Amino acid sequence: MDEETFLRRLDAAPRDDALRLTYADGLTARGDFLRAAVAARAVAAGHPDLPQLARRVADLRAVAPPAWVRRAYPELADDDAREVVFRWLLGSQYGLGTFV
Repeated sequence: MDEETFLRRLDAAPRDDALRLTYADGLTARGDFLRAAVAARAVAAGHPDLPQLARRVADLRAVAPPAWVRRAYPELADDDAREVVFRWLLGSQYGLGTFV
């Protein structure tokens, strides 16, 4: 399956982490970002691994072009209000800055 097909399927099912991880397997650094973001979302708030996972997402976010993130993981897109909340929650709880 080509990249555009994966992105169209993610557009249709934005919470489908299984599809997102399958797509990530075909990528390099951007795939690492997707895997880290899925892992961070999978752990419960307050879990001891969450700060490390959140930092990994933040570090890897820098290699992902904003337009691509909007398609591959809309919850973490720069222009999405959910990311503002995500940054605020993690930043205030774990001392993280921005993802960019």
